[in-house]
Amino acid sequence: MNKIRASILQKLMHAEHLTFNKLWNKTGESNKFAYHLKVLEEDGLLSKSEHGYELSEEGKSFVTFLDGETGQRESHPLSCVAVVIFNEDESEVLLQKRLKIPFYGVLGFPSGKIRFDENILDCAKREAKEELGLDVDVTLRGLTTIKSYVQNELKFSHQLFIVRGKVQGGSLIETMREGENMWVKISEAHKHKVFSNFPCSLKIAQGNTFHYMDLERHDEGDESANINILTDMVY
Repeated sequence: MNKIRASILQKLMHAEHLTFNKLWNKTGESNKFAYHLKVLEEDGLLSKSEHGYELSEEGKSFVTFLDGETGQRESHPLSCVAVVIFNEDESEVLLQKRLKIPFYGVLGFPSGKIRFDENILDCAKREAKEELGLDVDVTLRGLTTIKSYVQNELKFSHQLFIVRGKVQGGSLIETMREGENMWVKISEAHKHKVFSNFPCSLKIAQGNTFHYMDLERHDEGDESANINILTDMVY
């Protein structure tokens, strides 16, 4: 974001409203500053009243992602759900082979991002229906926080909620745009190209208590290389 517009939003994060002069503070040319105010108004982030300028409702939502000190937009971890479904005797688990970048061709548990208006379990049910064609009963088993490094540079950060699903109905979709769904014997999972955090998620799903793991994943390109377990706690 433009530095001047970021500065305006930063100031309004700490005030109900401010006049033009208080926002401008005679820094730079007034006409250029007025232009940036107009852009923020047109973008729906600011509104103007008799008291001066203030954040609109959309603006209030937008600034929750800004750093209060610098006014710059921050990056945040993705909140996702992984759905772990076993067969009846728990000798097999349902996995999905990714058919999209990144990690094309890697097997993992069906997963998806939690939408703004969803809770964790509703997201798990939706993902199971959309990606697997299955109606499932769900139980939250744990959480993994995963920082993924590619060639030693942090590229991805996830908060992955592990949800165990029990099939209640539906018919398995074998192939779709996102991937191919297949039953894999747990004893033979290591023979497949799986995500390096697969054993951790599997362990959490097989447990009966809430389990938290803090992980670091070090990959080479799309090759899932190795995982470091920083924290491993059972509640």
